[in-house]
Amino acid sequence: MSIALGFMVLISCSDDLGRCQAEPLTSPYFASKQECDEALEDNMLNVGAPQIFGACLKVADRSVTMSDLTWRIDSQGDLVVVPNHTRGSMLVASR
Repeated sequence: MSIALGFMVLISCSDDLGRCQAEPLTSPYFASKQECDEALEDNMLNVGAPQIFGACLKVADRSVTMSDLTWRIDSQGDLVVVPNHTRGSMLVASR
């Protein structure tokens, strides 16, 4: 039986969303997605940028990294994170 971990994604952007970047995290992994969700707001508050977006994903193990994901801020101002290997499944998280 595999246990799903939580993986945190934090994106910082300029006011106009013209420049965005993934924020490096010391450890983006959590024991569960729920634990990640509970820590998300505090982590977002610790990033000093005009616009901060965050999301927690369920991952199978600690081999997942940011390079395994594609992210973008859509026209509605939401963070969309897509695993590179399955372009069809998405997670959407508001700022």
